[in-house]
Amino acid sequence: MGMEKGLCILKGKPLIEYSFDLLKNICDSIIISANIKDYDYLGCPVIKDEVLKKGPASGIYSCLKASKTNDNFVISCDMPMLTAELIRYILFNKGDFDVVVPLFKGLPEPFSAYYRKNCTSVFEESINSGKYKIQDIIKNLSYRYIPIEPSETFYNTCLFTNVNTPDDHQKLDKMMSKNPTCRE
Repeated sequence: MGMEKGLCILKGKPLIEYSFDLLKNICDSIIISANIKDYDYLGCPVIKDEVLKKGPASGIYSCLKASKTNDNFVISCDMPMLTAELIRYILFNKGDFDVVVPLFKGLPEPFSAYYRKNCTSVFEESINSGKYKIQDIIKNLSYRYIPIEPSETFYNTCLFTNVNTPDDHQKLDKMMSKNPTCRE
């Protein structure tokens, strides 16, 4: 992106604030995974990766380790179209699983998923073994995939749209201008 992704402005606010605003009405506490202090203004703990340069696995591990709750919902700051209904649906279906990952159009979305705190040791073992791919890590846990189908009332074709490039940012900005809720 050429800059800190969570600070990219979309429709007048930084991407991180879409995630923050969504979670503050659902969660008792919020932890941000970042190796910079630019997110301090949100008033919640900013946790640095304990193991640097190991990607999202290290961020999830570090935040799970710092978390004071058993139930944790992880979302990426680059998915501004996620909804409270989706999160509640995943949490409602968590059962006794350590990890619950939505499947959207047949693809797993591990960066908008439920993780139980006891996953910490498995993440640590995987990172120490040089395995950083989330999909491989969760195979060592009790996990469940939940298909997100068009029949769900909260279904939205744009739900898991993420912003990885300036082009993605521009496309999402245009799409939100035409259709803010992107309900298709």
